Amino acid sequence: MFFSHPVATNEAVEPAVPDNPQTIIQPRMPEALSAPAVLQVWLAAADVESTQWALDQAEYDLSESVQALIAKGYEPEAIAVAAGLTLAETHGFLQAPGGQHSPEEEPGTVLL
Repeated sequence: MFFSHPVATNEAVEPAVPDNPQTIIQPRMPEALSAPAVLQVWLAAADVESTQWALDQAEYDLSESVQALIAKGYEPEAIAVAAGLTLAETHGFLQAPGGQHSPEEEPGTVLL
């Protein structure tokens, strides 16, 4: 399993020196943070982040699909039924291109 964040190691850390661009800095996690329960929280947080990214991408893809069908002349009501959306949600995808939030929306709001 590959982790993208540093994990504690027992290896010595080479000090960073400005005149040596080859210096490798190996961050270490404090001993208290390497406890199994804390690592479990870290992994769960990483999973949430990954899932949020996947959700954002899926919403973007749905928005693109809805807009493409509207451009081809499909009725918003039929698209709403096919996507399991309300008509208002379907129209929401038409107001903000590519799943992007319109300027009047507050940050953190979701189109679905």
